[in-house]
Amino acid sequence: MSALTEGSIIAGRYRLGRPLAKGGMGSVFFGEHLQLRTSVAIKLMAPALAASADARARFEREAQASAVIKSPNVVQVYDYGVEGDCPYIVMELLDGEDLERRLVRVGRLSLEATVDIVEQVCKALRRAHKLGLVHRDLKPANLFFSRHGDEELVKILDFGIAKANGPVLAGNATRTGTLLGSPQYMSPEQVRRGKEVDPRSDLWSLGVIAYRCVTGRLPFTGEEIGDLLVEICTDPIPAPSSIHGALGPDVDRFFERALTRDVGKRFQSADELADAFAALVRGSEPMPMSSSSPNHALGPPSAPGAAAVHAPGPTSGAGGTLSPSGLSLAQSPASKPRTIAVAVSIALAAGLAVALGAFAWSRSSAPSAPVSNPEGEEMRPASSEPSPASVESAAASPSETAPASETASASGPASASGTAVGAKAPSARPVKGAAQPKKWTKTGHDPLDHQ
Repeated sequence: MSALTEGSIIAGRYRLGRPLAKGGMGSVFFGEHLQLRTSVAIKLMAPALAASADARARFEREAQASAVIKSPNVVQVYDYGVEGDCPYIVMELLDGEDLERRLVRVGRLSLEATVDIVEQVCKALRRAHKLGLVHRDLKPANLFFSRHGDEELVKILDFGIAKANGPVLAGNATRTGTLLGSPQYMSPEQVRRGKEVDPRSDLWSLGVIAYRCVTGRLPFTGEEIGDLLVEICTDPIPAPSSIHGALGPDVDRFFERALTRDVGKRFQSADELADAFAALVRGSEPMPMSSSSPNHALGPPSAPGAAAVHAPGPTSGAGGTLSPSGLSLAQSPASKPRTIAVAVSIALAAGLAVALGAFAWSRSSAPSAPVSNPEGEEMRPASSEPSPASVESAAASPSETAPASETASASGPASASGTAVGAKAPSARPVKGAAQPKKWTKTGHDPLDHQ
């Protein structure tokens, strides 16, 4: 068998370049299309396997399966052939890394990152399962992150052991009793019966991949192949929350269904699994505030340390808009005239109340008109020297002279009137020929003492 090395020309139009990766079925090289001047990836079958008819059939089926699926989430195949004695596949050249390398590098992924992987893989599986193809070898090493600018596209690689349940692929490359696939990701039915698998076997494998992404470990860890296969078929699966408590019971329930050994109770389609996992992740985000919730901007301010109420977007209210924090109300343009009218009314009412209060105070503090003497003599203003009764009355505390309900107003108008009583009144000018009034000698009857 002639060996193909770097610089070799394949099929008269591809130049073989440097090696990029090596797998079980062969090696991948950088290549160039001589006429189009475009870069490609060329997969060459391993020389030790090229003599095997079964291996060559699987290699050809890999090219056929990738070509017929025609999904952006499956590596594109441009060409297939045999150069000398060596089969080759010409594929799109991918820039990035596979999921296995990423998990080794970062340990585990977030739920948000994992759901993006699951949704993209399910898009490819939906197309493959519709065509009657079961991959049978889904694992992190066969999921590639292809960089496209700032975005990454997940692509499924290696349909070499794919099983066809219809006339899509010619022949059958699997012998009865042959254990094909990566044991850690194989479904129980694939372990027991091999050929008798359907698309739900791929969904089990994807469930194991997602389990490893969110927990950082595999659900089955047997070191020997026999122990590992027994674990897959019989052992209980550790709850993800027992590994990372932040995952919670909802994550546990998802994997209980994704990794149930009862095929009838498992997710029945790629769409169903993807939708359930996406709903799980959305359920961990803040929920929208109910339209019946009270408007916190209209109530008292929140106490120090109180948690703010968050909503994913503005919620319309009567005459305003509720901000995302739920704690402020911004008026809409339509509500401004009504707000101005209310403010003016309040201002007028306040001004009127102040005026009425001032008027009442002035009336209460004004001196009373002179009171006629029962004996027909007019009383003059009170003397500037207080009488002994007045001194005793002034010395009494407000609590002793007024009811308890009036004590609070002791410093109000009564204080002002008290000041007027103590002030010295100007003396009246005597009028010639007029009778001079007698001095007021009766104590306790000064009308100002009743103010």
